[in-house]
Amino acid sequence: MTVVLSTAYFPPVPWFMIIAGNEDAVIEKNENYKKQTYRNRCEILSSNGKLSLSVPVIKNHGLKTPIDRIRIDYSVPWKRIHLNAIRSAYGKTPYFIHYFDDIRNIIECGSETVWELNWNSIRFLTKAFDLKKPSHTLDYIKEYPVSHDFRDMIIPKKEFSIYTQPEYFQAFSAKFGFVKGLSALDLLFNAGPDSAGYFTK
Repeated sequence: MTVVLSTAYFPPVPWFMIIAGNEDAVIEKNENYKKQTYRNRCEILSSNGKLSLSVPVIKNHGLKTPIDRIRIDYSVPWKRIHLNAIRSAYGKTPYFIHYFDDIRNIIECGSETVWELNWNSIRFLTKAFDLKKPSHTLDYIKEYPVSHDFRDMIIPKKEFSIYTQPEYFQAFSAKFGFVKGLSALDLLFNAGPDSAGYFTK
């Protein structure tokens, strides 16, 4: 089955569970931008708990601006903020040294749009997890069959319940227990090459 997902910035683990659990996946490229979603944010686990990292966007976009035209606001030092937060949260994890340079290159590469930044992060993580890289939509379709449409199924502050997320070791699990729905960066830094096997459980 081919499923449709919204784009996301270093998407959460359940996002990749959808890709792994279906034959093909396409990412919605032609929808209008929506605020307060993973389209321009990710969540990591810091020593103080869950931390949201948002990519600022230029504010003068109209309400109906396609996601692939949403430009990143570089007047805000978000790159430094994100990299420092990731380093602080995961610097002592087993596989930080193996992947941080790649993550830093994605964040610092100067992507003009949110779509481009997300696409780079998705391409990197699907390769790391040995998953089939998704394609993207060519036209906007308002409604797909319910079983195919995941565009608004994974959102902040709401637990994704379609797939049960297996636990894996997290750096601060002794303090917070297992935290679901984090950016797949959390899985990658903690499990490294074993991350690929996580999606076949």
